Amino acid sequence: MKQIRIAAGLPRRLRDIRNTSLTTRTAVVVALIGLSVWLLLDLVYRHSAQQDLSARLHQQLHAAAVTERGRIHKSLASFRATAHYLANYQPLHQRLRSWTRTGTQALPAISQWQPDWLPGIKSVDERIGLDVAAVLGRGRETHAVYGNGHRIVPEIFLQPDIAMLQGAMDGLRVHVEDGVAYLVSAAPVQAEDGRVVGSVLIAARIDSEFLAGIVDTPAAHTVSGLVLGNRALPLAMLGLAADTERSDYRIGGAADASLLANELLVESHDGNTLRHAVWVDSRQVAALGEPFLLRVREQRTLAIAVFALLLVAMIAGIARRIHTLHGAVERYSRRLGVSVPRLNTGDPIACLATRLERLSEEIIAETYMLEYQARHDSLTNLPNRALLLDHLENELQNALEAAEPLALFVMDLDRFKEVNDTLGHHVGDRLLQEVSRRLISVLRRTDTVARLGGDEFAVLLPGADAERSRSVCKKILGALDRPIKVENLQLRAGISIGVALCPEDGQDSNLLMQRADVAMYEAKRHQRGFAFYAAERDENSIGRLGLAAELREAIEQSELMLEYQPMVDISTGRIFCAEALVRWNHPRYGCVPPEEFICIAEQSGVIRPLTLWVIDQALGQAAAWRRAGMDLRVSVNLSVRSLQDRKLPGQVQKLVDKHFCDPDTVILEITESALMSDPLTARRVMRRLSNMGFQISIDDFGTGYSSLAYLKQLPVDEIKIDRSFVTRMDRDENDAVIVRATIDLAHNLGLKVVAEGVESSDVLDLLEMLGCDTAQGYFIRKPLHPSELASWIESSAWPGARWDSTVPVAG
Repeated sequence: MKQIRIAAGLPRRLRDIRNTSLTTRTAVVVALIGLSVWLLLDLVYRHSAQQDLSARLHQQLHAAAVTERGRIHKSLASFRATAHYLANYQPLHQRLRSWTRTGTQALPAISQWQPDWLPGIKSVDERIGLDVAAVLGRGRETHAVYGNGHRIVPEIFLQPDIAMLQGAMDGLRVHVEDGVAYLVSAAPVQAEDGRVVGSVLIAARIDSEFLAGIVDTPAAHTVSGLVLGNRALPLAMLGLAADTERSDYRIGGAADASLLANELLVESHDGNTLRHAVWVDSRQVAALGEPFLLRVREQRTLAIAVFALLLVAMIAGIARRIHTLHGAVERYSRRLGVSVPRLNTGDPIACLATRLERLSEEIIAETYMLEYQARHDSLTNLPNRALLLDHLENELQNALEAAEPLALFVMDLDRFKEVNDTLGHHVGDRLLQEVSRRLISVLRRTDTVARLGGDEFAVLLPGADAERSRSVCKKILGALDRPIKVENLQLRAGISIGVALCPEDGQDSNLLMQRADVAMYEAKRHQRGFAFYAAERDENSIGRLGLAAELREAIEQSELMLEYQPMVDISTGRIFCAEALVRWNHPRYGCVPPEEFICIAEQSGVIRPLTLWVIDQALGQAAAWRRAGMDLRVSVNLSVRSLQDRKLPGQVQKLVDKHFCDPDTVILEITESALMSDPLTARRVMRRLSNMGFQISIDDFGTGYSSLAYLKQLPVDEIKIDRSFVTRMDRDENDAVIVRATIDLAHNLGLKVVAEGVESSDVLDLLEMLGCDTAQGYFIRKPLHPSELASWIESSAWPGARWDSTVPVAG
């Protein structure tokens, strides 16, 4: 049961450990890791330390063996020098010459005492350590032999062969005889004249006594000796660890001994060699390494403890940084208004990861929203200019690679400023939203509709040629021709569309935008709904960018002129008025129509001197006609900017005084747009002009949005119905209804009505039936020079002169 309770409580304990602080868990983990590393390193270091200690002891013993080898070389050199010493010993020379003269050939007896041909010393063995010394003649005959008293001289030294003698001459060689190894050396005996008269041969038995003379007593843990030949290593060994019974010492030999040095000292032609070797007992080496291993273990334990402390300190620093990051995340999330998970007692790193993931999701969403807002219009949600240019670049590249057409529309709403100024920006915004919806409804999903700013839109049509573009333009015009209802108001959103095609009109995005914009202004100027880019018109437009400066000079140099279009009284058929129309005879462009330079004059500020010049010329012409006996009024157009000029009435009064003209004979025509831009200023200027005696006429009536609201408040004498309603009223019943309603409304308000655009007798007859007061148009007469107009009026030759059109002459 106890085991079951422990097992059941284990998950809870694991959870408790998981919920502890990061520092505590880190300390536990570091302790476990440190203990494991200590045990592992103890095994590894013990083995490596033993190897390191063995290597160091081997190096030390190798150095000792090198030193010992030097002493051995010195002893061997001394042994070889003994042969030369004997060969140069004078008593030996004398005996050898006497033996040679007597011709002794018999083998002499072995001397066991000091012969007279050896140096006189206490003992031959102590002098040179010899076992055998022989004196040989020129023919290798033996004359004298010395042998150690307690050893047997081998037969080979009594009758040496030539191979052994030559091998030992002036050197050392090892000779094995009856299982006993001898170190042999020989030297020639020379006479005074340099002739070789014999030789001396010496030999020493290689045994313990021989080794004792050339090898120092080794340390307790080593065995030193000389290795003879390549057989089972018969050794003569010294030292406490010597084992003369062993014969298996070899390089990499038994587990408890290893060879440290094995150098060749003497080599014979028969394969016998003399080598020097030192062996080390591995068990004794291991015993010597224990204190070293203990010190290494203590150093390792200290290093692991220091490492653990540093790791704990590092983890504590990391934990502090993590808590700092949590604080930064909380502050940043509060600034963004983002809710992140609360910090609990669990794993702070996991909690930080969760918080950062949540915060990154919110930042990504915020970034996406900001990017969307930066590339879309906030009012209509359509792409803006930047996104349109990106799409245009991509579609241009695709179109050029696939050799397919591409069309770009630039569109601008007509009279949109009047809606904002009159009805408010909120109505204008609703109008723009409805226009954007209608544009999307008539286009494909692959097409792009964008709002460039204000009331300007653009449409990108991949794969659209001129025919397809013309069809889409008609669809757009048809969709926007339907009335738009905004707050119980029926509005019409007229639009002008400029079309640029790729590759005909350009293969660059900026060039296409510019040329589509040029085409749009062409359509707006001629009120044609849409227009395709034409290079010749663009060149003229570019050339006329300097018309503003030239226009001021034209006014001063009298390059402008006025033509007059007659106006007929429908009830009497009498020509009673003429509208003054300005013309510019440009030295390069010829006759420039007013619709092209009036807008330039308004934008550049030349409209004021231009208006005053027209009024001055018209008043002068009216005075001239009156002096000629013609009772003919003059109608003059005032631009939008002129009606916003409060100084205009005073300047006009000066011109009236200049020509001694009656203001009652001058009609000032004002467009509806002039009334919409600044109604208060326009009303004040109109009242001042009316009080001066001028008659006021509203031009292009019916094309605006709210002119009826001002008719009761403005000093208006007549209205002119726009030609767009008059020209086709005989064929379009709706136009006829509009004209009739306008005439009835004006008459009820006590105003006269002028119908523009009369181009046929049927229209003139219909206007007469509807009670219109005045007619004007090409059916009556096109604009004429003042002298031509006077001649024409006097001849009564106009096509509608079925009434008495004689102009009464004053006086």
